[in-house]
Amino acid sequence: MSTFIVVTIFYDVVLHLNYSSVAFYKNVYNILAILILPYFGKLISKIDQRRFSIISIASLLFYIIFVMITEYFPAYFILFDLKLYYLLIIAVIFHAFFAATMSLSWSIGSAYFCKNEEAGVYQSVHLSITGLRGLYFSRYWCGTLRKVRIYFQ
Repeated sequence: MSTFIVVTIFYDVVLHLNYSSVAFYKNVYNILAILILPYFGKLISKIDQRRFSIISIASLLFYIIFVMITEYFPAYFILFDLKLYYLLIIAVIFHAFFAATMSLSWSIGSAYFCKNEEAGVYQSVHLSITGLRGLYFSRYWCGTLRKVRIYFQ
């Protein structure tokens, strides 16, 4: 989530994408994630949850790497007023892998490490701690962004 706004700024400032192109990249990864979700649903039942999480984190890493490399290899073509970077298309595919695998890990990851009868308790603790983290870090980020904005003005 923290990379979402930074990547959007990168699209605008560095790659000079118009609104249609930014919307294209943001929507395509969601559509791809929905399409590949059933495949990863089958895969998560066959492999260990920790190994499955490696796929998720690795795909996020490759997404960020390919977005960064796009600045140095800016080859693109224009289709219907959309500026399509070759490496950014690869990055979007990795982002779709991340979205699909992370949603599955998020939903059943905490229940994997407990007995069947304790799954509800584990999930409720998981969601409560996530809520506290969201409450704390939203205030933290607002304060940090305020300081950064003052610094750059």
